[in-house]
Amino acid sequence: MVMKSSKSDIPDILLDINLWKEATMEAWTAAAGIVSEEIGHTFEFISLKEFSCAGRSFHIAVFKHLKTSIIMHLIPGGKIFIGTEKKENELEYVRRFYPNRDLDFFDLEPFKKVIIEPFLIGQFPVTCRQFGKLLRKLKDQKWSGGNFPVVDVTSCRVRKWLDKAGGDLCLPSSAEWEFACRAGSDTRFFWGDEMDSTYCFDKSSGPVVREVTTHAGAGNSFGLVDMAGNVSELCSDEYQDPEFWYADGYYLIRGGNVSLDAAFCRSAAVNSYWAKSGSEFVGFRVSRSLF
Repeated sequence: MVMKSSKSDIPDILLDINLWKEATMEAWTAAAGIVSEEIGHTFEFISLKEFSCAGRSFHIAVFKHLKTSIIMHLIPGGKIFIGTEKKENELEYVRRFYPNRDLDFFDLEPFKKVIIEPFLIGQFPVTCRQFGKLLRKLKDQKWSGGNFPVVDVTSCRVRKWLDKAGGDLCLPSSAEWEFACRAGSDTRFFWGDEMDSTYCFDKSSGPVVREVTTHAGAGNSFGLVDMAGNVSELCSDEYQDPEFWYADGYYLIRGGNVSLDAAFCRSAAVNSYWAKSGSEFVGFRVSRSLF
């Protein structure tokens, strides 16, 4: 078992994204060094790098998980509102895609304030190459090749892969995922309020999954790529609905994908997924909490 830090060991700037944003290179370097000392037996510190998107920028510590070679970004914690605040505005946006349908099927996400602790998260979704390095898939997936995101995996297979990967890798919670996706933004998407294929492949781009490196130069201001579109991403949260009596095995997925309209690719958008089966449009991204 990998030992984790206690909260008292973590620099204050890592607990508050606003403090982190206003800190100095010296403070960022010191914080990255402390984290590196704690996780260095399973991770390698790569660099501090500045990432920018839509007028926002952050200096982010970049690490590599040694066993899988997955690049992970250290995300400072903080308080954030998640979900949909301006519900009427969002319903108007959804109506663009479903002008002749009753929108009762489209549940907008509750707007609430959450506290997120600092964590590491993958720069990209896990790829076929990274998955196959530790665990052979039971069947071929439609989108194959080293840099394509692995899809069509069940929650059981994901857990087995995470166990083999070690280093306390796990799935992000839905709240952590949204915090990482927004990267300081409060707009519909992390880049703004309108769909832009520069950052996101949705249904309008054609129902074909792309390699994770396709958008490598178009990440958010945390440097994370494909947080919207391409493939939906499995989170650790089980789907909860007392009226949904057969919810066992359903988990939350985030981000939308190439089979869905842009309304499902919004930063706040949440969907459910029966993870006992696979889907050619659902993959996953790894995370690692610090304590």
